[in-house]
Amino acid sequence: MLRIIKKPIKNTLLLILICNFIFAGNFKIFSNFEGINSQSFSNREIQYNPLSQLNSEIDLSIYSPYINYFSYFGGIGIESPQDIHIDNSGFIYILLNTATYNLPTTYNFSNNDLDGSCIYLAKLTPDGQALVFGTYIGGNQTDSSMKMIVDEDNSIYIAGTTSSSNFPTTIGSFNQTYAGNTDTFIMKINPSGNSLNYSTYIGGSDFERPLALTKDSNNSIYILGNTYSFDFPTVNPYNSTKNGNQDIFFMKISSNGSSLEYSTYFGGENEIF
Repeated sequence: MLRIIKKPIKNTLLLILICNFIFAGNFKIFSNFEGINSQSFSNREIQYNPLSQLNSEIDLSIYSPYINYFSYFGGIGIESPQDIHIDNSGFIYILLNTATYNLPTTYNFSNNDLDGSCIYLAKLTPDGQALVFGTYIGGNQTDSSMKMIVDEDNSIYIAGTTSSSNFPTTIGSFNQTYAGNTDTFIMKINPSGNSLNYSTYIGGSDFERPLALTKDSNNSIYILGNTYSFDFPTVNPYNSTKNGNQDIFFMKISSNGSSLEYSTYFGGENEIF
């Protein structure tokens, strides 16, 4: 279950994610938690079967003068929040990894029957009272999001890992074919959350994962990650050969996701994390 708290601090807004609560017992919000405008998008009761003899109670009353709203967001399984963004209009973007099949959706980018681990993206209104859109993203194996950015037009860029051979990709993107083991992916979703501008695999025959994601003013994407693959795709590289068991990769992707402007290994004889 994911909890969202929006808290004003010195005329600024700090959005806090409090995540991964698997309670060993009953969860209770105390009745003297006042002055809060609360909204829940959860599909389950605030009650958990005991996993041990312990009970968990959280007294949030001490925060009541500072919280604008408090919200649950979740389904019947476990949600693992990965990233969060607030756009210039105050809308909130939440990126999760989940095995829950009953999260609220307005669209679906998933090729999975939702019986495994996949990605979920949600956009909430600035007051936290409504879901603007929600969508699953994934294929038939394990898919995990890691990083998200939102540009000036409110298009959403997500980088993560996938072991799915049918992860959703788009025609004309850099690579529409799964290379093996665990690939990196990068995708751009339109501001309405109902269309992929592009989505592509990036990887070799072994394991890759992205560690950092950013963009420039031309919407070219830069990804920093690590790879175990000897055949990771390189273009105009500083180093075209993997030097250790695990190397860093660094790449720049064109603004339409169709090509690598450059991609290189970076590393020595030992592993780099």
